[in-house]
Amino acid sequence: MVNSDQLFLKRPMVIFLGFFCFVFQPIIFTRIPTQATIKGIKAHPQSYALSCESRSAVDWAAFFGVKIKEKKFLKSLPHSDNPDEGFVGNPNGTWGGIPPASYGVHAAPVADLLNAFKVPAKARKGMTWREVRKEIANGRPVIVWVIGQMDNGSPVLYHAKSGKTVTVARYEHTMILVGYDRYSVQALDAFSGQRRTYNLKNFLASWSVLGNMAIVR
Repeated sequence: MVNSDQLFLKRPMVIFLGFFCFVFQPIIFTRIPTQATIKGIKAHPQSYALSCESRSAVDWAAFFGVKIKEKKFLKSLPHSDNPDEGFVGNPNGTWGGIPPASYGVHAAPVADLLNAFKVPAKARKGMTWREVRKEIANGRPVIVWVIGQMDNGSPVLYHAKSGKTVTVARYEHTMILVGYDRYSVQALDAFSGQRRTYNLKNFLASWSVLGNMAIVR
């Protein structure tokens, strides 16, 4: 049995040790390099006018060891007039339209389908440039939603049939980011299947139109 005096004497020691651990716990900072490039990822040009998201998705999946046909991936996407819920319109439609016209699809349905194909993927909105750099520096490419060839654009609010409101933009497009430095980014363009270098400021402005949307591992 322990009496009350003994308990009282022990309490300051417990508090002191707790305080000691709190004050002297080491803080670890993660340093992100000023430049990084991912090699070994291959890209191919999209097969349909509006299949950039499917093309980017299957090239991204292939990098992680899972092979999927673009046509199969495209046909497996759900359909909706809301791009946050499914593919909008006809894959052979005219590029540059906004819902309810043929448009494409946003990150969430693409990430869901990648997971269904056993490729771990997370859809992101509001992702930061620091987070993207961290992914690339750790060897993980990032699918991003931009406007055209890293062009400027204007967000448009669309009211879907379900009653939900979603942000869309003309000439919505996807690329896979595979490198960066202080002034530029390297991306695999789904339209051409080629690796291209773009001005960093142009990329950040273009990426912001749809709310810094991305898919990460």
